[in-house]
Amino acid sequence: MPVRHIEAQPFQATLAVLMEDVRPKIPDFVPRNPRRLIEACWQKDTKSRPMFPDIIKWVKDIDEEGIPRLNLTMENAKLYRKKTLVYAFKSKDRFVFYKTWGKSTSMPNDYVIIGPGGDAYTCAADR
Repeated sequence: MPVRHIEAQPFQATLAVLMEDVRPKIPDFVPRNPRRLIEACWQKDTKSRPMFPDIIKWVKDIDEEGIPRLNLTMENAKLYRKKTLVYAFKSKDRFVFYKTWGKSTSMPNDYVIIGPGGDAYTCAADR
């Protein structure tokens, strides 16, 4: 059965997953391989889900592949709009950001963006 996507409150989402086999929508900016892993782990039939050693290999492959670089343009800027004040500067150096989900590496002349609580990420400058 194809998976339907929902937008709901946590309790409603839980019931929809249990009763109707629906899942939250994965945002469009999530890269292909992490999206495939999430969807594989969401299978209702437990025998269709990947085994833990396969998940570990998959995560290592995603880590080696790295996060796709985004070229921020006026056309796609609305997709990444923050609802709070952030600070951005163009960096002369390369930065490595360590996050709970992995690491992200910037290139010289990329924009470094700092948000509330020290949340930091980078955006590729036009090349």
